[in-house]
Amino acid sequence: MTSGRKRVAILDAASVANNRVVKTIARSSAHRQRRKRRCHAPRRLEISTTATTKEGNMAAKNKPAHTPIIQPTEVAVPTPESKEQLSDQLVSAIKEKLIILAPQGGPIVVKNQEQANLCGSIVTDIGPVKKMIHDYWDKDVATAHTLHASLSAKRKVRLDQLDKIEAALKLSARLWFEEENRKRITETARLQKIADKKNPEAPPVFMEQPKVPGLTMVKRKQFRLTTDGDPSSGLMLLAIAVVKGKAPMSCLAVNDEYIQKRTESDFGMAVKDDKGRLILFPGVEVYEELGASRSR
Repeated sequence: MTSGRKRVAILDAASVANNRVVKTIARSSAHRQRRKRRCHAPRRLEISTTATTKEGNMAAKNKPAHTPIIQPTEVAVPTPESKEQLSDQLVSAIKEKLIILAPQGGPIVVKNQEQANLCGSIVTDIGPVKKMIHDYWDKDVATAHTLHASLSAKRKVRLDQLDKIEAALKLSARLWFEEENRKRITETARLQKIADKKNPEAPPVFMEQPKVPGLTMVKRKQFRLTTDGDPSSGLMLLAIAVVKGKAPMSCLAVNDEYIQKRTESDFGMAVKDDKGRLILFPGVEVYEELGASRSR
């Protein structure tokens, strides 16, 4: 009897221990599932809209410190499905702040100090919002660029080989055509001379041009600047012709990028002309233009 009770007690104890293990495993699995959902859940954003009302505008004016328009309350990596939604949410948060400055979606206008404060506040907010959008997309963009560059390089290797072969074939065929055509012209002239001696009224001698199946020989119009011993002489003559009205202005293109770089680096070297303009190069006036940038 005693032995039987002992066996029952041992089995009960084993059952309790087994249940505890099962519950522990279940709790651990549930914890992992909750943690996984949190890691992949979209970032929750608290959007401040106090500046979209007059009361909020006045409160913002009296605040000593700037309150960010968007305050992340949970840091999480967005899923691919949520990136567009999150990005649109960020942009919409900025647009909501524009209601006072741009009523009914019209042009942005600043009319008073309060609106100027709001304008600066929105500009301050745009910086971190743009950074968040970059954080969402930059990795994907870089991956896409890398893939595009890799695929383009692989494609280029094959196409370059074919282009090289094609160019060599066309060149060889053209050189053969030119030589055969030269021979044809020479032979035609020789036969014409013989025919004219026999009969001054003989019809013109005709010989067909050589042909390359699959290719058509076409004379293309091309141009090049004259050099006359000096590589820049043709360009100078063309510039003079433009000045004298003998060639259109379209023949000369202004290198905006180069002039802008020289403007930024050599602005202090510009000299005033008789009209008070700052001249960096003949015909190039430089000036300063006021712009606005985010305060650091």
